[in-house]
Formats: sequence, C-alpha cells, structure tokens
Amino acid sequence: MKGSDYEAIGWVIIILSLIVFVIGVMDGVNEFGGGSCCCGLIGLVIAQTGYTKKKKEEKLRFQTVYVQPNPVVVQQPIYVPTPAPTPAPIPKPTKTAPTMEQKKQWAIDARNLELARDWEGAAQAFQKAGLYAEAGRVREHRLEKDKDEDKVVVNIDRIGDNVLHDSVMYNEDDTEGSD
Repeated sequence: MKGSDYEAIGWVIIILSLIVFVIGVMDGVNEFGGGSCCCGLIGLVIAQTGYTKKKKEEKLRFQTVYVQPNPVVVQQPIYVPTPAPTPAPIPKPTKTAPTMEQKKQWAIDARNLELARDWEGAAQAFQKAGLYAEAGRVREHRLEKDKDEDKVVVNIDRIGDNVLHDSVMYNEDDTEGSD
C-alpha cells in the first residue's frame, strides 16, 4: 500500500474516535472517553506512518537516477596460430597394363636385339612383351650356353713321368705292368 492510503486510514480512525468521544460527552456517558482516546492515538500513529512513507515516495520520485550507458564493446579479432595443413601424399601412379601395340613393339625390338646378338636385352624385351617362352629360349640357348663356354676344362693324361688315370696318379713304371 501507498503512504497516502495509510495516511487516509489514520485520519478516518481519528475522526471516528472524536465523533464517538463527542457523542459520549453529550449523552453523559464517560466510558466512551477512554476507548475513543485510545482509538484516536492508534489512528494518529497510522496517519503519521503514512505521512512519512508518502514523503519517502516523493523523494524517490524526484530523485535523479543516473543510468550508466552500456559500454561500447569493440571486438578485436584474436589470431590463433594454426599449424599449416600437411600436404596430401602424392598418389603413386598406378601401374597400367601395357597395350597390345606396346607389346607388339617390344616383340619387334626383341627380335632386332636377338639379330644384333644382344642376348640379355632381347630376353628382357621378350619378357616385357609377355613372351616368356621366347625370353627363356634366348637365355637358355645363348646366355647359359655362353657360361658353359667360359669354363676351362683341362684334360691331362700325362704330367711329366706321371700318368693321370681316373683321378689316380701312377708312375710310368706302374702303368705298364697293370695293362
């Protein structure tokens, strides 16, 4: 409730207590005097409380209220260093099957290398062309044959006075008697 409401209620009680007091004195009944006096004091206290409250409300109404404006927020970007992205690995080129024309060209090159007696180059070219039997033939007849020719085999039947017979050495004198 407002202060003015308390003040009005207090004054109404005071006025009613005075009316009761005056009526009691005129009629000659003195008992009303004490009761109306107490009611008048209670009304006076209520009216004073309302008056004080009303003054406070007026002060608050006229009081200057300083409202601080909202602060201006200036947002500045925050730079967070991020690691550089790692480059994606370069995919290895997939091995594609050679075309028929490439195989034919390798076969022709292999035959030419065989004519030129480049046996190893011919075998590799045949293998690239997918002609494994031909590559094997070249290696078998030419390359492996050459390896056998590189070996030196010495057959010694006689060294000085000694005769070599079935990996056993005899003197000349011993062999004449055994025949």
